[in-house]
Amino acid sequence: MKAGLDLIEQSELKEHPLYHSIRADLLHRFGRSQEAAEAYERAIARTENDAERRFLARKRSQIAAVR
Repeated sequence: MKAGLDLIEQSELKEHPLYHSIRADLLHRFGRSQEAAEAYERAIARTENDAERRFLARKRSQIAAVR
């Protein structure tokens, strides 16, 4: 998984919402909850799809509940 995080952080797609949601998921799996929550916030801010926004907000809330 570390290789996946390294790879995504080198991506040129940093403005795309999926970049931030994938990064958030990987950060969460590594126990980096604060960074994961911030990445979910960036993904939420960049998506225009309401269903995606709700999904990402739920994922962010799950992290907040664990902290």
